[in-house]
Amino acid sequence: NIEILSKTKQLYQTLLENLQNVINKKLKELETLMQKIEQELKLSQNFLKMAQVYEKQRFAILLQKEAELADALSKEAAAIASANPLAIAAATAYVAKKTNEFNIAKNEYNKAKRNRINMEKRVEIVKKASHKAKQLFEESRKNFHLNFNSISMKNRELSSRLSNANNT
Repeated sequence: NIEILSKTKQLYQTLLENLQNVINKKLKELETLMQKIEQELKLSQNFLKMAQVYEKQRFAILLQKEAELADALSKEAAAIASANPLAIAAATAYVAKKTNEFNIAKNEYNKAKRNRINMEKRVEIVKKASHKAKQLFEESRKNFHLNFNSISMKNRELSSRLSNANNT
């Protein structure tokens, strides 16, 4: 029946238009997602650079405090060798102070190091997410277009049948 074929063709045409709109919308959503992931990657890389700089600063301070502690220990050894009770007491107090400063610097360095490691992990996670999002986008685009082309081909077949039916 020509009337049924004609209505079916119109339905296919409407379906194609709606499908094209949905495809465009979903691909745009995926593009937006990829942009957000790329922004997160840039942000994470900046955080990593800052963490690396901070870790180097903390390491330099640690080395400085280590040198100061070594100097304090050598002064304490000299005070002990002098057998001067006041010099020994002052040097021992100075060693205690420098030991405390060294321990604080060591803890700060370890925190900075852990932070840098966490930032490296964050960058890797975001890189993986970016890769997966790109794969999803390409697979979705491919599948959307295959489905669209399949329905479009059915519509052309239906148009051809309708045209043949009208010519008969």
